[in-house]
Amino acid sequence: MSYPSDAEVIYYSGESASHCRRFAKEVDVVLVGGSMILMDEWEDRVGAILMAYYPGMEGGKAVADVLFGKMNPGGKLPFVIPKKKEDLPEIDWDAEEFRYDYYHGYTLLNKSHVKPLYPFGYGLSYTTFTLAGMKAWRDEENLYASVIVKNTGKREGSEVVQMHVGAADSKVERPEYVLKDFQKIRLDVGEAKEVKLVCPIREMAYFDEGRNEFVAEFSIPYEVYVGTSSLREDLWVREV
Repeated sequence: MSYPSDAEVIYYSGESASHCRRFAKEVDVVLVGGSMILMDEWEDRVGAILMAYYPGMEGGKAVADVLFGKMNPGGKLPFVIPKKKEDLPEIDWDAEEFRYDYYHGYTLLNKSHVKPLYPFGYGLSYTTFTLAGMKAWRDEENLYASVIVKNTGKREGSEVVQMHVGAADSKVERPEYVLKDFQKIRLDVGEAKEVKLVCPIREMAYFDEGRNEFVAEFSIPYEVYVGTSSLREDLWVREV
């Protein structure tokens, strides 16, 4: 596999990337880092963004394989990327002690009714997928969901289907929904398969400080969300 010899590569590190103003749609940005990077000031000025994390000694070849289409990426964000730093919890770098609230990440943004730049679980590839026919049901011990995933693009690729669960009728305050199961599925062009997901009700238990034990609420209804990211607009919901 060879790559174009005239391809221009520009490296930015740390905060310098946030100060770039002369990007163009012909430029693809590769981010190397281990956590969320703010990019709202420039992300709409570039052709594509690839989150490489810390790819190691073969990282250069792996990134080139993705950028030039030899490999079809299928990764998903393991964190939410907000639009601005004010959407993040306050951080005091000089504090000797700091207490964080129960909510964080996408659960905090949902609670604050703030839409992220890129939601938890988000990620694109060189093909496209559709979800159809979502079903949700339960028995005495588990919550279930299923959906048909189809590759509607022009090349083989992978998608990650996510199952989030909410408990609006819980006795305690909870996030709107939290991730409880996911499955990565690889499909050829035009191929469709059913994906089934499950969440044991005991995994929705809360800790009762008075009783000093976890309490599972088997009798309340639950909201089952299925989609390809944590963004509410990307999720189908059924009550079971």
